[in-house]
Amino acid sequence: MKRIVQALFMALLAALILSGCKASTAPETPDAARRLSCVQPSSLTGLCPAGSAKVALCRTDESGAVTTVELVDLDTDSVAAEKELDGEWVLQQQSFCDKRIALCDR
Repeated sequence: MKRIVQALFMALLAALILSGCKASTAPETPDAARRLSCVQPSSLTGLCPAGSAKVALCRTDESGAVTTVELVDLDTDSVAAEKELDGEWVLQQQSFCDKRIALCDR
């Protein structure tokens, strides 16, 4: 029984060595996210992709009287367009083929 356990252990160890697995290090991943300086993420109430390198962001003021929708260009880290709406609006996750976005009034 002891020899079987030792043989299994050695076979497992050989398989790990031959496959090139490194048990002590995690694989390196590229930085997928970067911080944008043109927006404050803590105040956002919603976001959704808006085609090419753009994202639609939505934020409502504390009183709920005004909602600001911004179209942010990720390549240039700048606000490409901005619109203020009366009331409390929420971005919907679906988008349209022509890059329009959907909003829902709370």
